[in-house]
Amino acid sequence: MHAPISFGRLSRIITAVALSTVLLTSSVFAARPHASTVNLTMYFPIGVAGPLNSLMTRLVADFNDTHPDIHVNPVFAGDYVSASAKAQAGISAGSPPDVAVLLAADLFSFTDEHAVLPLDKYFTKKELADYWPAFLANGRLHGHIYSIPFQRSTPVLYYNKAMFSAAHIKKAPSTWAQLAKDAQKLTQRDSSGNVTRYGVEFPSDGTVYWMWEGLVLETGQKLFNSTGTKVYFNSPGAVKATNFLIDLSHKYHAMASGVLPWGGAPTDFTGGKVAMIYHSTGSLSAILAAAKFPVGVAFMPKDKTYGAPTGGGSLYVFKGIPASHVKASVTFIKWMTSPVRAAQWSIETGYVAVRKSAFKTHAMKVFAKQNPQVLVARNQLKYAQAELATHQDQQIHQFIDDQLDAAISGQSPTKTALQTAQQESNQILSQFGK
Repeated sequence: MHAPISFGRLSRIITAVALSTVLLTSSVFAARPHASTVNLTMYFPIGVAGPLNSLMTRLVADFNDTHPDIHVNPVFAGDYVSASAKAQAGISAGSPPDVAVLLAADLFSFTDEHAVLPLDKYFTKKELADYWPAFLANGRLHGHIYSIPFQRSTPVLYYNKAMFSAAHIKKAPSTWAQLAKDAQKLTQRDSSGNVTRYGVEFPSDGTVYWMWEGLVLETGQKLFNSTGTKVYFNSPGAVKATNFLIDLSHKYHAMASGVLPWGGAPTDFTGGKVAMIYHSTGSLSAILAAAKFPVGVAFMPKDKTYGAPTGGGSLYVFKGIPASHVKASVTFIKWMTSPVRAAQWSIETGYVAVRKSAFKTHAMKVFAKQNPQVLVARNQLKYAQAELATHQDQQIHQFIDDQLDAAISGQSPTKTALQTAQQESNQILSQFGK
């Protein structure tokens, strides 16, 4: 990347890379000693709460046991930033992984380097039609599909049904106006006027752009174009979405002010400190396991329309690997995203099952009957759109994250912050729009 990286961002990257190095040395499976076995290296990030590394270990072991001619070595590479950096380092060194779960929004970063293979020719039209279109969107470019959905998510609204009942609120809010009204009613204060419970929490550190994109989409405004060469950070819809987010704290006094941590939101919710949170459906299983009260899940409340970005990781296959490894990688991808495995991954993690047919499996039917919350994110896919994806995406994401934090924390007026993010992004993206 060519733009300077802030110290805080650099610190997070260094920490993530250091962690991934430790995990790399301890988590790679020893390859089988058979000369005819195709040994694949697969990078996998840990992005949200939950024992995903344990689940991935079990799934890879099952695959290896049932495919004696292929052996997958999973490398747990820290968070998404670390996993992407490790893949980029491998590409530069001429030794990329064979297959990797990386951010779906990283598409342009890898295609700009001609580092990943188009995968659509390995799938029939019927197979591709079984993946949710909203999840395939981030993988489409120039008539090809460069990544296959795996652990995909959308933001949703979690709410405490017990608190709703006590406040005589019958259902989850469906609009911004109703959200503000309910959040005020659910906020509690002690006799001195100090807040003991907030009505809503919207995490705003780290990758705040992701859930914020949902608010922007709900105004009817898109954030970027299909070729990843333009962003619309200073559009009226983006300004409106940002002001609504700030109003939850400063106008309605129903949310804590300042930048709120992503990792703390589920704990605040399950600990009874807040009645509603916006968070990833990928946190569903962990929240259900920790909550001592009935958990409700709803669409992100709408402005003009419902809307949500998709998020999470997809499976990429890298150029420069032997043909036998490409074939084996596709076999692995098809197995990992098969309806049964997609259902299993969803049930054990909270991510949305990426195949439509996964919801027809016996296991998912039983689970959904017991936990209807799992169907909310699936149903919201009707209104979901691709996650913000551009050339030099990590730089662009950092530009908007920094300026959103500046607006939310009161360091900069909304319009000024978004205009700054727009100008910074234009300088980077102008070289790709010619």
